[in-house]
Amino acid sequence: MNNLIHITDVGAPAGNGADSTERIRKQYARLGISSHIITAGHSPLHVAFTACTDVSLEARKNVAKVLGSLGIREPALLPTALNSAPRNATESQANGQEDYIYRVKSDNKTDETLLIYGPEVLRWVVAFRGRKGLTVEKILKIFDVIPDTSNGSQFRSAEHLPIAHFLEAKGKLNERSERQPVELDEISDISPSKDNIVVVPPDEYGNGRILVKWDTFGEILTRPSIRIPRISEQILAVRKSLTEVIPNELSVWPSSNHFTGETLKVLNIGTRWNVGLTTTTNGDVIELSKNLSSKVGESYRVET
Repeated sequence: MNNLIHITDVGAPAGNGADSTERIRKQYARLGISSHIITAGHSPLHVAFTACTDVSLEARKNVAKVLGSLGIREPALLPTALNSAPRNATESQANGQEDYIYRVKSDNKTDETLLIYGPEVLRWVVAFRGRKGLTVEKILKIFDVIPDTSNGSQFRSAEHLPIAHFLEAKGKLNERSERQPVELDEISDISPSKDNIVVVPPDEYGNGRILVKWDTFGEILTRPSIRIPRISEQILAVRKSLTEVIPNELSVWPSSNHFTGETLKVLNIGTRWNVGLTTTTNGDVIELSKNLSSKVGESYRVET
């Protein structure tokens, strides 16, 4: 079996915090499973965004075409584990509390099954995946091992989640657990409204990123510019691709992030590098990126 992916809000790849991810890895190792632990960032949105972002629909279809032409069945993706339990403000703690383990399945065969600790992570996953064809279950207990997946130490993500993940990967979770269906109507919609954006994590190049509804995305691209008060008072030039962005001109353009739900889109905010450089030196962009990094998950109104 290939590595099982566990996306978390704790730990670090190296240095301070590496012990947190190492404890998770050891629990998988005890089960005889190799794992890849990804520290996504310190919020439920960071974790869900990392798990759900994908290549474009056309790119996904191209994989199916290639495999089909070779007579190869498209492989089912292994399940992925997600957890986030913020430890700061009271509101964040309530939104990110671990609660029960949730299992999210899709009738889209290219979507992996997700096992989730954290109701806010679940809400974002539903927003990114879209509600069509989605099935959500609450894993109440795992027989003879975990009498209540919502109870135990504060480290349930390292102690309980790998066990549920292992059983799901082996196709044994159904027979080894007690579950309860969750109606999608019970899960609140936290995706942006028509005229709003939600700040999502910046990319590795220092560009900010914002989440918008599909219709809003199309409308923005018809405009020459937009403003997002409280984010930046500057005018943001609207460009249809990064290649159209003028170096040092603060702009928005379509991101390479896509979601299988096809209801939400991502726009980048930043600028192109100057010729001969591999990073931006524009002070406004650097300041805006820092500002956006501190506002992940917050909602703002767009003016066009």
